[in-house]
Amino acid sequence: MKKKSASKSAPARRSLSEGGFFKLRIAVGVLLCFAAIAFVVFAQPRSVQSGNSQPIFQAQYRGVSQVVHFDISPPLRDMKPLAWPQCTKSENEEQGPIPLGPVGPVLPDKAVQRVPGKIAIPGPIISFDGNSNLCGCSPPDPNGAVGPNHVVTMANLHFQIFNKSGTSLFGPAANNTLWSGFGGGCQTSNSGDPVVLYDQLADRWLLSQFTASAPYLQCVALSQTNDPTGAYYRWAILVGGGANFGDYPKAGMWPDAYYFSTREFAGGSTFVGVGAYALDRCQALVGNPNPTIVSFLAPPNPAYVVGDGLLPSDLDGKTLPPAGSPNYFVGSEDNNGPYGAPADALTVWKFHYDPMIPANSTFMLTNTLPTLQPFNSILALCGGTRACIPQPGTSNRIDHLGYRQRPLFRLAYRNFGNHESLVTNQSVSAGTGPNGEVSGIRWWELRSPNSSPVIFQEGTYAPGLTDGIHRWMGSIAMNSLGDMALSYSASDGTTTFPSVYYTGRHAGDPPGQMTLGEGSVMNGTGSQTGSNRWGDYTSIDIDPLDDTTFWVVNEYVPTTSSIGWRLRIGAFNLAGAPGPSPTATPTPFACVQGGSPSPTPTATPAQCTWGPGAALPSVGTRMVGVYFPANGKFYAMGGRSSDVAGSEFVHPFEYTPNSWVTKSASYPDTFVNNMACGVLTESGIPYIYCAGGSEVASQMTTSRVFRYNPITDVIGTVPAPFPPGAANTLPGGFSVFNNKLYTLGGFNVNVAATREIYEFTPGPAAWVLKNTLLPDTNGLAYIPTATIGNFIYTGGGAEYPGTLTDTTNSYRYDPTADSITTIASIPRATSNTRGLNFCNKLYVLGGQFPTPSSEVDIYDPAANTWTVGAPMPDARRNSAMDTDGTNRVWFAGGYDGGGAIVASMYIFNCPVSPCGGASPTPTATATATATATRTPTPTATPTATPTPTPIVVRPSPTPRPRPTSPPPRP
Repeated sequence: MKKKSASKSAPARRSLSEGGFFKLRIAVGVLLCFAAIAFVVFAQPRSVQSGNSQPIFQAQYRGVSQVVHFDISPPLRDMKPLAWPQCTKSENEEQGPIPLGPVGPVLPDKAVQRVPGKIAIPGPIISFDGNSNLCGCSPPDPNGAVGPNHVVTMANLHFQIFNKSGTSLFGPAANNTLWSGFGGGCQTSNSGDPVVLYDQLADRWLLSQFTASAPYLQCVALSQTNDPTGAYYRWAILVGGGANFGDYPKAGMWPDAYYFSTREFAGGSTFVGVGAYALDRCQALVGNPNPTIVSFLAPPNPAYVVGDGLLPSDLDGKTLPPAGSPNYFVGSEDNNGPYGAPADALTVWKFHYDPMIPANSTFMLTNTLPTLQPFNSILALCGGTRACIPQPGTSNRIDHLGYRQRPLFRLAYRNFGNHESLVTNQSVSAGTGPNGEVSGIRWWELRSPNSSPVIFQEGTYAPGLTDGIHRWMGSIAMNSLGDMALSYSASDGTTTFPSVYYTGRHAGDPPGQMTLGEGSVMNGTGSQTGSNRWGDYTSIDIDPLDDTTFWVVNEYVPTTSSIGWRLRIGAFNLAGAPGPSPTATPTPFACVQGGSPSPTPTATPAQCTWGPGAALPSVGTRMVGVYFPANGKFYAMGGRSSDVAGSEFVHPFEYTPNSWVTKSASYPDTFVNNMACGVLTESGIPYIYCAGGSEVASQMTTSRVFRYNPITDVIGTVPAPFPPGAANTLPGGFSVFNNKLYTLGGFNVNVAATREIYEFTPGPAAWVLKNTLLPDTNGLAYIPTATIGNFIYTGGGAEYPGTLTDTTNSYRYDPTADSITTIASIPRATSNTRGLNFCNKLYVLGGQFPTPSSEVDIYDPAANTWTVGAPMPDARRNSAMDTDGTNRVWFAGGYDGGGAIVASMYIFNCPVSPCGGASPTPTATATATATATRTPTPTATPTATPTPTPIVVRPSPTPRPRPTSPPPRP
């Protein structure tokens, strides 16, 4: 029987002098973090298989992770590099058992390569030092990325920016320098496990690390331009609601998202599985303050399914994956490892991110691929400790990490046109040579990852079986020519100090062999005497200028010392010199949502993104947004700049591309808050009709109706007051159907919400009170409402049992039959926002009283179901909002999440409509009912706000007296 472990122990700190079954993990006396939690739903019993595209495990969707803070940094070059004090406790335990030896039977590794290739390998083009161990911490976790003009390195706990000649342009600086002035844990914590990526499609840089204490955060910085010394968009992302520690985060770039994986520990102690995240790339690249971050969790049930982590794929080159490709995550299973795997295998997971409806995203284990030959990850000479690899002149041995059941950074993806490849590697035991057991590196190339994944080739690089030198802690990648390079650490107990070596092969060489000889980026000149820790990972990347040159970031020891490691950066080209820039690479789209597009340059349109629009001429709230099809412009009608008397706007605002215009036409009065507006046609001329409204000064409502002609910029009143026979009432939900304006419910201010439904016809102007009432006997006010096909749909609305109380009540009104039915309830209680018809679905964006939300809820009339969509860039209620129905959504002003009235605007833009051929008339039948089930979320009236609520009474007849304790003003 194999040993099987379904859980792992909590992190435990130890000093350098302590030993035992566990040794410590990283840096500076801090824990590690990025990610969030969730639990997997098993789709079917697991079986070892190859080429099976059916899901084995479906991870549980955890929703959209929350951004707790966002800003844009000053240019990095203008910021002072922070120093970080040395640590007295320099290591941090990584959870999980270290086996004393192989758990199961050791089968011979028939993929072993016992000698280097016979073809001489070109030497380094350049090699230079990075930062030394400035934090007194171990291990360093060295990694880096290369762009057209720069190399950026990160380690525990510093980063540095170089030009490609090795000249330092910034740093070394503590990693949290990137979040100077940001506030919170990202600024005050410098916790480690950093990752840096270069996004060659957008020419941007992503740097990230986690915080070490609750609330646990992942700190992400994305350069605003291609200059890594410039300004950065910065996000602090809650991990598991801030309660979960995300160990060992790894990242990869894909056209639709930046993907992350983590090892997750509830409360920082109990291992609950591997997290997987998709950070919407399109939103991030434009600096969306609240980008969609979809998260899943795969639990350790059984433990070998997730092992010690999964790697997300990272796109190399500019040829994109085929259209609709998910991001691939890969793990490894060793039947001699600690978790009871039944066979040696690689696992392939697929992460499909849906930017329109995040809840439709999936993350699942789809394939378990038995390796072509057995491999043995447990190095017996470690003896159940981290003391593994010998060094000259010391009895101290350094860590091998093969017992960690996971491949090593990166999982490099490349699309060659006629095939797709993924390459990765893992430290293993290569068997016994003349000098005893030797470490080697098992490497793999996978092909056709989406349709029928296969291990195309594999090898175990272990010349130590001949020369006695251990090779471990590798990183592997392929260039545009199909050349493959593997870089790694190397050491023995006699003459080879810990060094940085590399080898490689050309496309078409015999499979499973590194056919080229061995090169050195740096021959080490010292040993590490004070700690076993080494790694935990390194990186090799491709130069985007020629797409053929390899860049390595690793570590060595210049002088024998306790933990005197130093980073080393080097570049080499397997052709001997940098190759020419590729000429056949199609031009990619910098930003793609919803999976990869076709790599054909002209075949894939840009997709939908949120982006900032021009700010309103003034801060404003309680306006009505109206899209006017006759000129294709968006209007903000009515509203006010504050909750103080006399703050109502006098003129309409018109939005033209990138600017607002204050129109000359004047409203007939100042009762312009909370109006019901829509576009109606009279005598062939379209107008914006607006009915009702309130005023701050008098705290009264009006029954006046006016119409506005945006083409002629003329406003005139309409002799048909709203609503006939109903005093002091603001319109509730409103929508246009068949050239008629309908209002559903309303607010008899500070008295009650109402149930009546009214119909307004523009010519001749007249109101009709319908026979049907809203099913909620308490009435509803401020109802999100939209027309789809032949019906008017609602989602939410507020009752008034003495204070505005949001509900989840949702209805479908048939204006032709004058009948109403109850539909599925909106997932959250909300009000004080619009409902919009976008692609023949009801979108309810934000709202909620009194504290706004950024949630977007989407109702599908055909299925009678709600889903939660990608959030708004900012939480809002009572903003000017509308849509053209197919390509754009606008919202401007309103109250933000802190209760402030704002002027900022955002636009959801789809250059090509995602609507497709959706039917405008849904056929699903909702259940008819006389009343709706009430599910209110009571909201207490704030007692300390400077904005008391109105006593809204129409100017005529006589105003109602104000209450002694007024609620917030409408």
